[in-house]
Amino acid sequence: MNSSAATTPPVHASPFSSGVAIGPIARRGGAILAFLVLWHAATTTGLVREQIIPKPLTVLTTFLELTFDWSQFARQNLQFQLTISSALSIARVLSGLAVALVAGVALGSLVAWSPFWAFPVDFAIRALRTIPGLAWVPLAIAWFGVSFLGPIFIVAISAVFPIALATIHGVRTVDPIYVQSLRTLGANGRTIMREAILPGAVPSILTGVRVGMNIGWWSVIAAELFGAVGGLGFLIKFHGDVVKMPEAMAGMVAVGIIGFALDRGYWAAQQRLLAWQGPGEGLHDRRG
Repeated sequence: MNSSAATTPPVHASPFSSGVAIGPIARRGGAILAFLVLWHAATTTGLVREQIIPKPLTVLTTFLELTFDWSQFARQNLQFQLTISSALSIARVLSGLAVALVAGVALGSLVAWSPFWAFPVDFAIRALRTIPGLAWVPLAIAWFGVSFLGPIFIVAISAVFPIALATIHGVRTVDPIYVQSLRTLGANGRTIMREAILPGAVPSILTGVRVGMNIGWWSVIAAELFGAVGGLGFLIKFHGDVVKMPEAMAGMVAVGIIGFALDRGYWAAQQRLLAWQGPGEGLHDRRG
């Protein structure tokens, strides 16, 4: 037995030796804390006027007041009720995303699978996707007014294109061996699409849905800012117009928190659905 090996003391890794020892939560928490400290210092020292950017504690207090104000006045005037406004924005996003999912998968499958429709539909998708969701707001107001449907339309038109493009990519990259096997067994085109093409394209479609959901969340806030009643965008605009910055920034904080939660929640669900693929996610999906 080697005596030197037996007497060599174990080497303990220093928590400062690499970024691996510091967990993702600690790093993110430290970044948020540093941001809050700088924010507080800027407002306390007078570097930034509090009428423009209020103190973090003021925003937090206002956030809690708007969240837990369930008075009849707040429930009838949603710009003073943060929980209901958040729920309304989320409902609009999920509704628009459901429409975009159905339309996007249908259009993407048509482009990737049908030679006759491939060029015109693909051309329309790639041309219309260059139009930002905010540019559709005047049309949405003209078609739907300021009803619940207007923001849903904005979300759907914003999210349908990334889902369609992801579906095209997913369908075109399905292993042709599966298609040939089904054709050998006498399956028709509809059966091949249902049994091989769409299941094989699911990973790509799910990625497109994630992109579409994030775009849809930004779009619904923009739609509520300029052409809807109720929702977080409406709340932010109302208080911004009357220069009540704590209330406006409380709405902005809610937008950030909900957007992050939606993305992380969808990411976790996607990982579970695609667990059969193994740990092969890209760099953009790592949570470190």
